Amino acid sequence: MSDKRKIVLTGANGFLGSHLVDRLLKEEVDIHCIVRKSSNLKWLEGKNITLHTCGLEDIPAMSEVFENVDYIFHLAGTVAALKYEDYLYGNVDLTRNVFEATLPHAAKIKNIVVTSSLAVGGPSDVQNKLNEADGFNPVSLYGKAKVEQEKMCGDYSEKLPITIVRPSVISGEREVELFEFIQTVNQGLVPLVGFGEKYVGIIHVSDLVEAMYQLALCEKAVGQAYYLSSEEIISWKDLAEICAKKLRKKPFVLRLPHFVIYLAGVLASLAGRMRGKATTFDFEKAKEGVQKAWICDVSKAKEDFGFRQTVSIREGVEQAIDWYKENKWL
Repeated sequence: MSDKRKIVLTGANGFLGSHLVDRLLKEEVDIHCIVRKSSNLKWLEGKNITLHTCGLEDIPAMSEVFENVDYIFHLAGTVAALKYEDYLYGNVDLTRNVFEATLPHAAKIKNIVVTSSLAVGGPSDVQNKLNEADGFNPVSLYGKAKVEQEKMCGDYSEKLPITIVRPSVISGEREVELFEFIQTVNQGLVPLVGFGEKYVGIIHVSDLVEAMYQLALCEKAVGQAYYLSSEEIISWKDLAEICAKKLRKKPFVLRLPHFVIYLAGVLASLAGRMRGKATTFDFEKAKEGVQKAWICDVSKAKEDFGFRQTVSIREGVEQAIDWYKENKWL
């Protein structure tokens, strides 16, 4: 038997999960990743990890993977769906399966880090950043499903050591959602929502995975939830200017009234239902997009396990653009 700490990840084949794998490979640990047989594994190819293709529905098979595990990072979840039940299944039911599979090994497990979202706290304004003392205030079905996931974590907290992370918008290579905004700027257009400035915190993926690793090791963090974001905030207008300068573009700025965003969201949702496939932008994303700010206070993370931002928003976005160019995304 290996003396290395055993770490199991779900969602390791995704953007965030693959970066967390890269961070963990710097340690003397034994990394196991639970994926589906149909998962795209391009970001995991050639890495010193063990893959298990049982998925998150086969509880007995997962339980075998969790034998002698020290830490679990549960990143898998549903971020786009056609109906609320699908959000609940991907974020609540499958998380419950993970917990049920770990129960026989609870005495060995040191921490289970569950990835939630800033969406559970909802929007804020520039003067009043969200903090962990605030209650839940989701504005989208995704946010509501993540709230139910966190409540379910509470149901298991007496049996299992669980820590919740709530990331903000993330930047970095391989990221696909913020990339869509960058791609639009590259095509010569800056679509801004509403006529007042809207603000966001953007954490670089390297800062996020470092925080998640340190948080897993922090005994004080067990049973707690943490917002994780950049310490700085930025308007979408200023973000567009950073992208335009890096891309050497002079895009046209188009401010869209909220009703146009809502209408586009409705049409996108209808199109998705007709095709039977969820889209990255729909009415739920429209509801999030019209909000004044998506920002949070990271003081608790700084105090409890030494979180700090090391990559500025500008640096993170510029590095991502370089990667997108090198890999022919742009």
